[in-house]
Amino acid sequence: MLDQGGMRGESAELRAPNALPAGNARITSVRWRYRLLSVEPVGLQVQLCTLNCCILLGSGSGSSTGLQGEPANSSFRFIYYVQSRGGLNPPLRVIANYE
Repeated sequence: MLDQGGMRGESAELRAPNALPAGNARITSVRWRYRLLSVEPVGLQVQLCTLNCCILLGSGSGSSTGLQGEPANSSFRFIYYVQSRGGLNPPLRVIANYE
């Protein structure tokens, strides 16, 4: 939850749900979806990140090749940031993250 603009929030670490076939497997594309409890605040920026790289997400769901080449066994995090000042009304509440 973010209740102030200019603050950053992170999801818990996400990993592939199943064992990967090879230790040297690489990402070719990712799909994501996140859900908010209320409408998206003006200035919301959401990124999906590995330890080495982040991609800016343009909407609440989609796919990208922006992490192509990263290790497939990477952990992922969603990063949420609202580019504004002052309190958010209502606060930003993320209710689900999927990748």
